[in-house]
Amino acid sequence: MFDGVYADIGDEQSIEQSLSTFSSHLTNIVDILRRATSHSLVLLDELGAGTDPEEGAALARAILLHLLQRSITTLATSHYSELKVFAHSTPGVMNASVEFDPETLRPTYELTIGLPGRSNALAIARRLGLDPAIIQTAQSMVRPESLEADALLAEIREAKRRIQQMEQELKERLAEAEAREKALQARLAELEKERRAILNEAREEARAELEEVRAEIRRLRTKLRKSIPLSERPTVQEVLREAEEIVAQREEEVELLPEEVAPEGATQLRVGDRV
Repeated sequence: MFDGVYADIGDEQSIEQSLSTFSSHLTNIVDILRRATSHSLVLLDELGAGTDPEEGAALARAILLHLLQRSITTLATSHYSELKVFAHSTPGVMNASVEFDPETLRPTYELTIGLPGRSNALAIARRLGLDPAIIQTAQSMVRPESLEADALLAEIREAKRRIQQMEQELKERLAEAEAREKALQARLAELEKERRAILNEAREEARAELEEVRAEIRRLRTKLRKSIPLSERPTVQEVLREAEEIVAQREEEVELLPEEVAPEGATQLRVGDRV
């Protein structure tokens, strides 16, 4: 799939090399941008972290734009709200998140495409036992719009969960309806086959009776030659001829139906097919 996989993951700060976390990340990213191609996969963990949040977020957006312009497939993780907005509003970039249960502090391993995740910092702090007064103070310092966005995001996730549940129920009902429809079609085909069998049986009887009539006409014709005067024979023969025509017409009318019904959309039609 890719000609190379380039990753900047973890905290590689080094006192020995005088590298901070940010410097370490940036050194790796510089090397990645130099080596990666449009056929590479780039993995960036906490892009723009380790420095001033505003500058870090701006730098992260610029790096992602650069990768996007070079058509390099990239997966980047971040807690920056600015990057979540950037992904939402930029063609070619998409948010994704993995679910996290703030009660158990465990990931659920459920991937959601199209929605950014919540950092859950306050919820995690509360769950780990941080003084509620400290949490309340921190919450009062968070921008109201951030809290509203968090609440809205929670509502969206809940709405999406309900929609997915409804979609699953609809799929199950559709599958049941299709199964019922197939059963009904099979029953209709069976009834049609039975109907044709009954009709064919009646027509067989009718054809047998017509064959008896035809045999009787042949017997009368033979008798005609032997016993009826020549002057009367034309009239009687005309009557017998008309009788034979009627018998032939009736035989056409009672022609047997084919056992199988022509399927819908059949291109080859036979006499007796219903169209």
